[in-house]
Amino acid sequence: MSFLVFKWMGVWIGENESEKFWLSVMNDLKNRGVRDVYVFCVDGLAGFREAINAAFPKSQIQRCIIIRYVLQQGMSAIKTSSP
Repeated sequence: MSFLVFKWMGVWIGENESEKFWLSVMNDLKNRGVRDVYVFCVDGLAGFREAINAAFPKSQIQRCIIIRYVLQQGMSAIKTSSP
């Protein structure tokens, strides 16, 4: 029997969200002992996919449907409220 393990890995703060920033986050995870990640569930931040692919090339990447839903709802609200 196998179990999924979800852990809060940390909070990172940077001046901007770029591939360089996200790669530093991925390398920090690796340096702290993370050897492999099966699935990353992320939003569409610039450079995130590239950093994940560079650090964990076997990982799957899934766009977070919650964020996508919130963005779609927000855009719908903006469109309907525009004069």
